[in-house]
Amino acid sequence: MKLTFTTLMCFLVTISMFAQQEDLPPNAEPGKCYAQCITSDRYENTSETYQVKDASSRIEVVPAKFETVTNDYTSEEASSRIEVVAGKTDTRTEVYTSKEAYTRLEVIPAKVETVTEQVLAKEASTRLEVMPAKFESRSETYVSEEASSRLEVMPAKFETVTEQVIAKEASTRLEVMPATFETVTEQVVAKEASSRLEIVPAAYETVTEQVLAKEASTRLEVIPAKYESASGEVFTETPCNLTVSAAKFETVTEQVLVKEASTRLEVVPAQYETVTEQVLAKEASSRLEVVPAKYETQTEQVLISPATTRWERGKADPQCLSSNPEDCMVMCLVDVPAQYNTITKQVLVSGASTKEVAIPAEYKTVSRRVLKAPATVKEVAIPAEYGTITRQVLKSSAAANQVGGNAESGDCITSSAKSYSFQRLVSPASVKEVAIPAEYSTISRRVLKAPASVKEVAIPAEYSTVSRQVVKAPASVKEVAIPAEYKTISRQILKTPATTKEIAIPEKTASRSYTVVAAPASVKEVAIPAEYKTVSVQKVTAPPSTREVPVEAKTASRTVSTRAADTTKEIAIAAKTGTYSTTVLKSSASTKEVQIEPEFRTVNKRVLASVGGRTGWVEVLCDKDITYNKIRAVQQALKAKGYKVGSIDGIMGAGTKAALTKYQKDNGLPEGNLNIETLKSLGL
Repeated sequence: MKLTFTTLMCFLVTISMFAQQEDLPPNAEPGKCYAQCITSDRYENTSETYQVKDASSRIEVVPAKFETVTNDYTSEEASSRIEVVAGKTDTRTEVYTSKEAYTRLEVIPAKVETVTEQVLAKEASTRLEVMPAKFESRSETYVSEEASSRLEVMPAKFETVTEQVIAKEASTRLEVMPATFETVTEQVVAKEASSRLEIVPAAYETVTEQVLAKEASTRLEVIPAKYESASGEVFTETPCNLTVSAAKFETVTEQVLVKEASTRLEVVPAQYETVTEQVLAKEASSRLEVVPAKYETQTEQVLISPATTRWERGKADPQCLSSNPEDCMVMCLVDVPAQYNTITKQVLVSGASTKEVAIPAEYKTVSRRVLKAPATVKEVAIPAEYGTITRQVLKSSAAANQVGGNAESGDCITSSAKSYSFQRLVSPASVKEVAIPAEYSTISRRVLKAPASVKEVAIPAEYSTVSRQVVKAPASVKEVAIPAEYKTISRQILKTPATTKEIAIPEKTASRSYTVVAAPASVKEVAIPAEYKTVSVQKVTAPPSTREVPVEAKTASRTVSTRAADTTKEIAIAAKTGTYSTTVLKSSASTKEVQIEPEFRTVNKRVLASVGGRTGWVEVLCDKDITYNKIRAVQQALKAKGYKVGSIDGIMGAGTKAALTKYQKDNGLPEGNLNIETLKSLGL
C-alpha cells in the first residue's frame, strides 16, 4: 500500500531502475529517491462589484395646495326708506298784553366819597431767562470691517492601490530551439490626474465716511424789553340832579298769529337697478408634470475564470520498452477556456425633469341690486293763519331829566383831570435763536470689495515606466509551459477630490462717542410785576339815580293753534348679502428631487493564483524511510493544521492520503507522494 501511494500520479525512478539516461534526475545523490510529480493549478476565489445602473434622481411633484375661502358680496345694497311723521297740532290759550307794563321813576340822590387809588407807575412786563440746551454723550458701535469668509482648501485625498502587471508574458519553452524575447516599456498611470484648489483671498478696501459727532442745535439769545416814559390822568367826579316825567301810552290794532305756518313732507321712494358681475371662483395656477428619466440598457462581459491549461493522463505509449506501465505514462496538457459572465446594466441617458402646465382661473357670475337714486322728501308749504287784537302800547317811557352835568352827552357825572407819569412797555423781551451747526467726525472702516474665491489648478496625471518581456518568436519544437511572471506596482488614485471649506470671519466693530441734544435750549419767562403809586381822588360811590316802581301790565286771552312741522323718520334697510366660494392658491406646485442610489452587482470569480503542471525531479522518501513513526508524525502535523486524517494510527490509509493531497493542493506543493518539500512544509 505504501509503494502504491508513493507511485500514484508521479513517475518514481530510482537509481537502480533501468531507464534511458536522458530521463534520469540530474545531480542525483546516492541513497536518495527522486520522482517527477504533477501540481494542480491553484485558484483563489475573488468577488468584484460592478455598477449595473448609474446613480440618478427622480423628481416627485409636490402638488399645489389650495384653500377655499368664502367671500361675501352685496346682492342688494343697504338703503333706507323715509316715512313721514305728521306734525302735531297744539291748541293753546295765550295771554297777551292789552296794556304794557311800565315803571314810574323815583329819584335817589348821588353819594360822593373821597378815595385813594393805585395808579400804574410802570406797566407789568416779563424778563426772559435762557435755559441752555442740555447735551448727553452717546456711544454707538459701527462696523469697521464687514463680516466675510475665507476659504480653506481641503486637499484631495489619494489612496495607494497595488495591482499586478505582467512583467513577463506566459510563453512556451522549446527544448530544441528556445524562445526569444524582447523587452518593451510602457507607461502606466502611477497617480491619476487631479486638480488642486488655490484660494483667491477676499479683497477689501478702506472707506472713510462722515458720522455725526454732535447734533445740530440752537442757542437762544435774549433781547431785553424796551420801555418809554408816558403820562396818565386820573379824574375827580361831581354828580348832577335828576327830575322825573311820566310814561305815555297809545291804543293799536295788530294782526297776531293764530296758526303758525308749517310744511307737509311727501316721500319720493328710492330707485334700484340689477347688475351682474364676474367674481373669481378659483385662482389661476399651474401643475407640474414629471418627465421621467431615460435609461439605456448595456451588456458587458465579465471574466469569471481566466483561460488556463491542465494535465490529463493519456493512454500508455504502445512503444514503451519497460515492463512497468507507469514508466511509459503519457500526460497531455489540455487548454481550459476562460469563463465569462454577461451582466446587464442601465445607463442614464437623460435625467428626470418637470413640465409646467398652466391652469386658467375660473370665474362665476353673481347678480345684485344697486341703488340708482336714494329716497328723497318733497316739502309742501302750509301757510300761517292770523287774527286781529287791540292793545295799549307804551309810546314813551317814564324818563329822568338831568339838571347839571353834561346835558349833551347825557353824562350825569362831571369829571376833572389830574395828571401823573409812568413807564410804558414799547416792546416786550424776546429771544433770538442762533443756529449751532452739527459737528461730524471721520471714521475709516474696511468693506468687502470682492469675496474670497477658489481657483482650480489642474494637476496632470503622473506616469511611471515599466519594462516587461514579450515573446518575439515562440519555440517551435517541444512546447514546455513557462508561466507568466507578474510584478506588483503601487499607484495612487484619487479617493476624494480637493474641496474648499468656508470659514466665516465675523465682522469687526468699533465704538465711537458723539454728543446729542438731550433737551433743546429754552426760555423761562420771569414775570416783572407792574409798579403802582397812590393818588387821592373824589369818586361818586352812587350817582344820582331813579328807582323804578313797576306798574303791572293788563292782560287779555286769545286762542292760538300751533301745528308742529312734519318730520321724517328714516328707517334703515339692511343690505342683502350673498356668498360665493373662491379657491385660492395657498402654495404653488413644486418638485422634490429624490436621489436614486446606483445599483451594483457582485460577481464571484476564480483567479488563477499559480499554474500547475508537471514538475521537475523532486526528492521523495524512499520506501525504507516510510516508517510507522514517520506516517504518524505526518498525520499529527496534518491534524494540527486542521485537516481530517482519521485515526492517528501510523498507516497511510484513504483519509490520510486525501488529507495529504488536499494539503499539497492548497499550498501549491508537488502532489501524490511524501516528498521532502511537503515534509519541510509540515515542519518534519
